[in-house]
Amino acid sequence: MSNNGDCYGTPMDLYQQLNQRFNFTLDPCAWPGNRLDTPKFYTEIDNGLVMSWSGHRVFLNPPYSKPDPWTEKAYNESLRGALVVGLLRHDPSTRWWNKWIKDKAIVIPIPYRLKFVNFETKQPEGSYNFPSAIVIWHGLFVPRGLFEESK
Repeated sequence: MSNNGDCYGTPMDLYQQLNQRFNFTLDPCAWPGNRLDTPKFYTEIDNGLVMSWSGHRVFLNPPYSKPDPWTEKAYNESLRGALVVGLLRHDPSTRWWNKWIKDKAIVIPIPYRLKFVNFETKQPEGSYNFPSAIVIWHGLFVPRGLFEESK
């Protein structure tokens, strides 16, 4: 599979399972001609990083080459009332993961390699050489250790 993870779409079976549970209302990382069935979406031209996600149930499959601004936006929008469910590279060794996900979101590792969708053929292709995870940000998340006794 190409190293450019920005050119592949969400596996539809995974999206449909998540959408049944969360009923998404916004896709802030839509590509023209390959957007999900959310009532609202932002393309690269709209720039989902500067638009409000407040009050939405967001499905986030950001460009894998630049997850940092998207994970920061997800966390901050969750504090403003958005529920954000992200499909991300599972990489706790990175700065962006430790800054915007660790102790700020619920992480569900995906126990198999995903086959992302080719935008042109609309068909699943080979899997990446890294694991993925579902990451859920919402305003009610309580960081680990918040209620532990002081020693």
